[in-house]
Amino acid sequence: MSIKALFLDFGNVFSTFHMEFFYRRLIREGYTTLPARELNQIQNDVYRAFDRGDISPEDYYHEFMARTKIEIPQALFEEYYTDIFFEDVAGLDTLLEKVRTEVVMYLLSNTNEIHYERYFKKHPFLFKHIPGERHILSYRVGASKPEPRIYEYALKLAGVRPDEAILVDDYESNINSWKNLGGHGIVYHGFHHDIGSLEKELQEHDVLK
Repeated sequence: MSIKALFLDFGNVFSTFHMEFFYRRLIREGYTTLPARELNQIQNDVYRAFDRGDISPEDYYHEFMARTKIEIPQALFEEYYTDIFFEDVAGLDTLLEKVRTEVVMYLLSNTNEIHYERYFKKHPFLFKHIPGERHILSYRVGASKPEPRIYEYALKLAGVRPDEAILVDDYESNINSWKNLGGHGIVYHGFHHDIGSLEKELQEHDVLK
């Protein structure tokens, strides 16, 4: 069966990132003495609800402030919170230009309103390959990978069966859940994997020109 849709994650596929940058900046600028490890635990306790759109940016900000006892203006907090992306994945722009025209590309990302509005929309080549109407975002869908519901939403939007689609994601758990539905999947992390390995796997699926 030929591939008709290519779903791509954003973090570590389009741009590499690390939440540690957020914590270290809060510490470096003197807003907290809590160790990064503890800040990460607090973040993990509340981020899923934020990424699923269950709480607003304002609610997330106030919840994080309450739990950490940090006092920082919301605008500055959002700036620091977005300062986790550090490098576009080299070679991806050129690789996506090789995708066959009959294969439609979609963004399928676990993300939140702050990161999307402040960073994704400014990304140098995301919109070049994938227009906004094909951006499938967890906070808008109300579900996040690896929940089957976000995959089912993506497939319905694309109008394809799982065996007609590929997901590229940096988490193996997300790919495994996708494969359980019958889809093709590629685990790819822009920091750890060479872009040539992704190109080879896409070529094997006859996705490239």
